[in-house]
Amino acid sequence: MGLLPTPAGPTALESFRLLLLAERMNQEKLRLEWMKEALRWNLLTGIGCRLRRRPERSSFPEHDLSLVELDAEAVLAGAPTLAPPARKEYRVGIASRNQQSTAVAWRSPDEKWKVRWSP
Repeated sequence: MGLLPTPAGPTALESFRLLLLAERMNQEKLRLEWMKEALRWNLLTGIGCRLRRRPERSSFPEHDLSLVELDAEAVLAGAPTLAPPARKEYRVGIASRNQQSTAVAWRSPDEKWKVRWSP
């Protein structure tokens, strides 16, 4: 508690812990949605009404985004995270007979994610 020497320090630290917990829960929800989409991608059936065979597809990207650290004191102390940095781009592709498509999602310099489909 030496990081917050004011009388309100313990209360502020506990509030920060609750904020970190809420953020972690939000990130876990997003990770579960990612896993759900990966399962859906892997079980995808044929494209079009008459195509019965499964299309060829790339593997779905792994969820490699690091989750927020729950130790409030370590975060305030600026402790380094051990998680590897997230990739700058994710790519998926799917093809069947004469149809093929690829999508690329990348993080722009302003930290916004963008997606481009290629025919």
